[in-house]
Amino acid sequence: MVMAGLLTLVANAPAFAADGNGGRDGVSTPAGSKAAAGSLIYDSFTGFNCSQSGFVTSAVAHLDISGPVTGAGTTTLDGVPYDAYVVDNLGSGPDTFPTSFFRTFTPPPPSSSTYVFVYTTIVTQNGAPLGQSITTIECADGAFSASNVWLGVPEPIPAGHPAAWAALALLLAGGGLARLARRRA
Repeated sequence: MVMAGLLTLVANAPAFAADGNGGRDGVSTPAGSKAAAGSLIYDSFTGFNCSQSGFVTSAVAHLDISGPVTGAGTTTLDGVPYDAYVVDNLGSGPDTFPTSFFRTFTPPPPSSSTYVFVYTTIVTQNGAPLGQSITTIECADGAFSASNVWLGVPEPIPAGHPAAWAALALLLAGGGLARLARRRA
């Protein structure tokens, strides 16, 4: 099983982008974006293979942000920091394009072909963070699964805004109720 995974990784590696972090692998496709406004979402994970020595998969990126963006991120292997990367080939959105994710583990995880590998890409535009695209790759004894979620940067509440006053009132009321409950207990 491990040897078959290695052969597949080696055979498919040239077909994928050099970074393997969700950057642009090919030309834009005419398909419309499936993502929420202001996001970078990956879906349609296909052509996958995983083993103890690594994994490879193709995906479709949906960049739903107007203008040029870049990304930088970190990865974890089973919750432990693994490496850092830069995705400088995201281009300008909105756009939809093919991409890939892969890693070859050197050395492989100790005697296990079951692991979780997570890419956390911080997407920026003109130096300002817009959000995080988090891609999770799971390999369970050769069974592959992948998912992605976008976490946008929350909008700050302007000082003096009615929502700020309402949030403060709720916070104070919650603190008062907690204090009252402690006194009665």
